[in-house]
Amino acid sequence: MHNSEIPFKKYLTREERDRIEKERLKEEERIRALLADDANIRAIKDMMNGTIEEKKENPLEQGLEVEEWMSKPPEEMNEEERVRLKEYEVKKQRLEEEKEKIRKNLENELKKIKSDVLEICNKYDDKLLLLFKRRLEFDYRVFE
Repeated sequence: MHNSEIPFKKYLTREERDRIEKERLKEEERIRALLADDANIRAIKDMMNGTIEEKKENPLEQGLEVEEWMSKPPEEMNEEERVRLKEYEVKKQRLEEEKEKIRKNLENELKKIKSDVLEICNKYDDKLLLLFKRRLEFDYRVFE
C-alpha cells in the first residue's frame, strides 16, 4: 500500500511541522537572495545608469506648426500676428540649434566609437599575430 492510496492527510508532529517550515523559509530566503543578485538587472543598471524607463524628449521629433496666416506678407499682418510670428521664428531657431547640437554630439560619439572599434581590432590582430608566431615556433621545434 502506498501513501497516495490513503485518502487522509498524514498527521505531522510538531517537530515535522517545524522542520518543514524551516525548509520553506530557507528556500524562500535562497530565492530572495537569487532575485536580489540578478546579473541582468545589475547589468542594465550599470549600462543605463538606472535610466531604462526614462524617455527623453527628442527635439528632432518635435515639429512646429505653420499656421495659414504666417504665409501672409508682414504688411498684411496685425500686431498680434507679428508678435506670434517672431515667437515662432525664435522657437524655430532654438529647435534648429538644438538639432545641430545633437547632431554634433552624435557625430563625436560616432567618431569615438569608431576609434574604439579600430583600437580593439588592432589589439586583436596583434594578439593573433603573436599567437601565430608562437605556433610557428612550436611547429618548428616539433619538426626539428
